Amino acid sequence: MPKKYLAVLVLINLLFIPLPAQAHFGMLLSDRPVVETQDSAAVNLTLRFWHPRENNGMDMEKPAAFAVLRGGEVRDLLPQLRAGKEAGRSLWQASFTVEEPGDHIFYFTPRPYWEEAENCFIIHYSKLIVDGFDLQDGWDAAVGLPMEIIPLTRPYGLYAGNSFSGQVRKEGQPLADCEIELEFYDPGRQKPASRDCLITQVIKSDQNGYFTVSLPWGGWWGMAALSSADSKITYDGRTEEAELGGALWVYVDELP
Repeated sequence: MPKKYLAVLVLINLLFIPLPAQAHFGMLLSDRPVVETQDSAAVNLTLRFWHPRENNGMDMEKPAAFAVLRGGEVRDLLPQLRAGKEAGRSLWQASFTVEEPGDHIFYFTPRPYWEEAENCFIIHYSKLIVDGFDLQDGWDAAVGLPMEIIPLTRPYGLYAGNSFSGQVRKEGQPLADCEIELEFYDPGRQKPASRDCLITQVIKSDQNGYFTVSLPWGGWWGMAALSSADSKITYDGRTEEAELGGALWVYVDELP
C-alpha cells in the first residue's frame, strides 16, 4: 500500500479513537476558607462550570439560584451576581461581608448545560462552607438540594494528607452506590497528571451513602456526587435525560 494512503488510513482510525472524558464540575470558590476578624470580613466568591485540573471550562449562564444558609436562615444572593470572564469563558462573581459568627453555606443552582458528547443535560448543585469568626458551628447542615454532599468531616481547617468523609443524599435520602468524582483545582498547572486516569479520582458511596476520600496536597479540592435525574427535563426547547451532581468544595492547607 502506498505510504500516502497508509497515512490517511491511520489518520481516519485516530479520529474514531474515543478520547478520555473530562470531568465537569460546578465550582464555587472563595478567596478565603475562613473569616477570622471583622477587618477582613469581605469574601469574594467565584462561580464556574469547569474542568478544574486542566483549568479549562465552559460558558456558564447566570444561575437559577444563589444563596447562603447560616443558622437556619437563607439569604438570597442572586441579585448580587456580576458577570465575568476567564480564559474567554463566562463565569459569575459576588462579594459577601460576613457579619455574624457561624458557618456560612454558600450554594447555587445552575441552568441546565447541554453536553453534546454525553447526549444529556448536566446540572451540578454546588456548595462551599466558609467559617465565620471561628465559631465552627453549622458546617454539617443540609441545604436540601436535589443532590447534595453532607460533610461528616469539618470542611475547613484541613491539612494535606487528611481524609474527608461525607454522605451523599438525593432528594434528602442517602444514596447508595453513588459515583463520586474528586478533582484538584490547578489554575497554574503546578501538578500535571502523568496519566489521564490520575486527573479525576473516582469513589463510590456505601449502602448508606457514606464515602471517604484522601486529600494529598494543599489547595482547593472538589468532589461531585453524580446520579441520573429520575425523569427527562425540558430546557431551551429540548427534552432530554439529565445528569445531576452534588458538588462540594473544600480548602486544604499544606503541612507547616
